[in-house]
Formats: sequence, C-alpha cells, structure tokens
Amino acid sequence: MLYPISFNLKGKKAVVVGAGHVALRKCKSLLEDEDQSHLVATEITDKIKGLSPTQLNERDFQARDVKNAFIGIAAGNKKEVNEQVDKECQNEN
Repeated sequence: MLYPISFNLKGKKAVVVGAGHVALRKCKSLLEDEDQSHLVATEITDKIKGLSPTQLNERDFQARDVKNAFIGIAAGNKKEVNEQVDKECQNEN
C-alpha cells in the first residue's frame, strides 16, 4: 500500500537515482530547500548539472550510494535499477 506523507528533509541526505524528467523534478524540489541532494545516473543532463546538486555521480547506481541517506528516490526508467534502489534503501533501514 502506498501512503502519501511529508518529511522535513532540510539538512538531510537525499539520493536521487536517474536523470530523466522525474529526476530533474525531484532535484529541483530538493534543492529549493537547500537539502544535501546526491544524484546518481549513467548519463547526467546539462539541466540537472545546472541545478548544482551537492554531489553528482555519473555512473551506475551502487549500494553505497544510499548509505546514511535519509531518503532514496528511484527516479529512473529502468525497472531493475529502481528495484535495486528500493532493496538497498530497505537494507539501510
């Protein structure tokens, strides 16, 4: 079951995995509040680079990317990667 909730992410590490339209939207909203946003994607667009996330990793997702993250956001278009992000976030919990 999915249930919409709100979190105060100010000053907390948020990891976005993916670089498409969804990832761009998530990064924009995270950076509006000066969060510690980290982005991981195999290809990072100039639009996302222009947002200046705290950390950019232009490579495949790795389990260590969500270590000590308050939230991990699977925002890619590859189902298997999104599932891996979900699994690793649950393992960190």
